[in-house]
Amino acid sequence: MDMTEQHEAEEALHLATRQREMILEAVGDGIFGIDLEGRVTFINRAGARVLGYQPDQLAGRDVHSTIHHSHADGTPYSKSTSPILQALRLCEAIRMRDEVFWRKDGTPIPVEYSANPLIEEGRVSGMVVAFQDVSERRRLEKMKDEFISTVSHELRTPLTSLRASLGLITAGSLDKRPEKQQQMLEMATGNCDRLIRLVNDIVDFESVERGRLLLHRQLVETADLLRRAADVAHNPAAQSQIEFRIDAPQAAVYADQTRVLQVLNELVDNAIKFSRPETTIRLSAEPVEAVASEDGPASGGEVCFVVEDEGTGIAREKLEHIFDRFQQGDASDSRALGGTGLGLALCRSIVEQHGGRIWAESEPGKGSRFLFTLPQAAAPAIRQIAS
Repeated sequence: MDMTEQHEAEEALHLATRQREMILEAVGDGIFGIDLEGRVTFINRAGARVLGYQPDQLAGRDVHSTIHHSHADGTPYSKSTSPILQALRLCEAIRMRDEVFWRKDGTPIPVEYSANPLIEEGRVSGMVVAFQDVSERRRLEKMKDEFISTVSHELRTPLTSLRASLGLITAGSLDKRPEKQQQMLEMATGNCDRLIRLVNDIVDFESVERGRLLLHRQLVETADLLRRAADVAHNPAAQSQIEFRIDAPQAAVYADQTRVLQVLNELVDNAIKFSRPETTIRLSAEPVEAVASEDGPASGGEVCFVVEDEGTGIAREKLEHIFDRFQQGDASDSRALGGTGLGLALCRSIVEQHGGRIWAESEPGKGSRFLFTLPQAAAPAIRQIAS
């Protein structure tokens, strides 16, 4: 009987231990424990992975010297001021928001964590720390702050100019100068258009994000789309002494003409902004098999549109996020050149809703290529359009 009870107790203990291990491994946040000396007693796989270790590599190591030794700026973090060790000494629970842990490779991770005393038989035997990697949240917060700052600037600048122009006209200051009055009216109209584009971009982007943007698909010739995009941008391109070169074989796509032109207009507008005078912007559309890209071989049934400039180019580290929402290649450039940071994110959403993809290739100082694909119309449909 005694052996049976002992066996049952061992089985219950094994089951409880196994359940604890399964719970720790199932949790997405990092969790580790430390003893009274500040050494790691256990850590789940999620926590070890974030820190760049295997769980057994951290067992028995001093938590402060391993992952909590410095502030975000690299200055030393003494043990006497460590919140975790202070909480351990005082047997108190704490919650910290603006902290960093350090990975195995020496890079910092912004974290939020809570530390609670581990009580065994009424005595403190260590601490349990649960932490979250908030890198992505911080990145999104920074992007959102930049977006709000840029949009505020984009609203304030045309409104100020608009108010000044209308004020001069209303006051009668330009009654005897009709040419100047006309100039002020044209400036006011341009600023109104700028504000309308900004509001439309925000509304369209919100509609795309919520899946409420309706597409009215039809057969459209690729050459016609490129010509219309060049016509819309003719005046600003001429003012910047920039020429267009259109290269499109006979082909057609099945797409929403208005939305595709919106994408092309955004890409062409950006190309003009960042191009040098007396250069050429190339607009082309080719079967996707004939287009060489860094993304490797592509499947058939698509047409690839290309907008290529000879401008300043884009740094490689910015190419990865240039189509992200609230993302800007350079906030200062966006402000100086009248950008909002929404255009490329909206382009990606429209292209993806068509079932295509969009990407960029660039070399700083030598220009950029923006490419996107759309479903190609069948051959009989192409012949019907041509006829």
